[in-house]
Amino acid sequence: MVELRCKSMDSLEALHQFMFRMFPNSKLEEEHLTRVKYSIPVKDFSLSQVFGALEKEKERLGLDDYSVSQCTLEQVFLSLASGQQQEEV
Repeated sequence: MVELRCKSMDSLEALHQFMFRMFPNSKLEEEHLTRVKYSIPVKDFSLSQVFGALEKEKERLGLDDYSVSQCTLEQVFLSLASGQQQEEV
């Protein structure tokens, strides 16, 4: 999981383009104002690779802060439950 916060709404489009270019299998999980959350498959990139890419580009992307972490079991469960609810609708 990668959670990011941009300095402004104007930075979001560049951030989305960067994420999909650098991490093609990433999935936008949440977006609220200047905060976004992406999931990136572990099999594709290590945590250090993701952290390194973000650290290198944080000024250009207008990032205030970000965090890179492995999903917790609770996050996996909530994601599955959310997906199941959307299928039922």
